[in-house]
Amino acid sequence: MAAENEILETIEVDGGAQGDAHAQPPMIDVSVTMMIWTWAAFGILFFILYKKAFKPILAALDQREESIRKSVDEADEIKRTLEEIKSTQEGMLAEADAKAKDVVMQSRAAATEAARVIERKAKDDAQIVLENAQREIKTIRDKAEASLKRDSAEMAITLAGKIIAENLDDERNRNLTDKLISEL
Repeated sequence: MAAENEILETIEVDGGAQGDAHAQPPMIDVSVTMMIWTWAAFGILFFILYKKAFKPILAALDQREESIRKSVDEADEIKRTLEEIKSTQEGMLAEADAKAKDVVMQSRAAATEAARVIERKAKDDAQIVLENAQREIKTIRDKAEASLKRDSAEMAITLAGKIIAENLDDERNRNLTDKLISEL
């Protein structure tokens, strides 16, 4: 009930104020002329802004939008190009790795073959040196034996000649000595 009493008091206060001649006018007083002038000023201002500001602003925004679109397209193109380059690079790296492994295998095979060739050549050279040394030793030995035989024969002839002195001549002595040497 208290709320009803307040509402009634408010109505009486408002009703009593309207009857007063010195009361203030309402806050919003709508005048038709003022409304026409406001709309006319707004229309003129809108037309001026449309001609002078909106078109350049919209053109600048369209240009900016177009440059952003081009930048995005270029970025996508660059990204695709980079991906292609990356895949090409990975392929080249794989190919280079395979080639490097192949070169290493070929180098190892060549080194092994070269080692075999060098070893075979060294054995052949050693065999040749050994055979040459054996031939030289045999030649020297044969020469030494022949020299020893000659020296022995001459010594034997000299000794035999001294022993037999007048009995045999030199030619017979040599034949006899050669015969004895060949029997040895």
